[in-house]
Amino acid sequence: MTEQENLAIREKMAKTRKILFAVSLVMALASAVVLVLYNFMPVVNLTVAGTDKFGDGLDYPGWQMIYYGIGRQYIPGYYEFGFDIFTCLGMFVPLIAMLVGAVQYGKGKNKKKAVLEFVMAGCLIFGALMLVNVRSFAVLVASNKGMASFKDSYLAPAIEAGTFKLLTWPKVTCAVLLVTAAIKIYNGVFLLKQKAFAKANPLPKNNE
Repeated sequence: MTEQENLAIREKMAKTRKILFAVSLVMALASAVVLVLYNFMPVVNLTVAGTDKFGDGLDYPGWQMIYYGIGRQYIPGYYEFGFDIFTCLGMFVPLIAMLVGAVQYGKGKNKKKAVLEFVMAGCLIFGALMLVNVRSFAVLVASNKGMASFKDSYLAPAIEAGTFKLLTWPKVTCAVLLVTAAIKIYNGVFLLKQKAFAKANPLPKNNE
């Protein structure tokens, strides 16, 4: 390889690196936005035919599925879904990973940046899988206490009838997080390839 070809390839890779960084950053911000919105958007619907409370269906926002499910209104001593450690980790592990990764990204060279991208990708995949399975985890932490025995009187019949349904937002969140993870993995692989190319094809001292 001639020096001119070496320089041309390096220049092309440098441009690609900038593009991938920009795309990775934009998708990370998009992931953070959908994760925050997950707390406020409806994520599951519970409909129990023949009941006054759930006959018309009730959409539960993410915060009720993750932290404390009060139902339609807060009643002291009564809750429908309890704290869910799985979806809580699914919410905060990706957010913390992206925050730490963003802070550390500018301080490292290609290898460190690639490792950060892989770690963030892994955390995003974990979050996507946890949050899209919110309905399954919710059953584990549903309350059998309080008025009307929520779990036995409402949730169990809805599960049997197939009317405890996952809504659109968890699926959107899962898709965005998985796409972001794929981009970060691709970016990490590219950074390692760029490093390997530079090591295998050094420039003369006066051009480095």
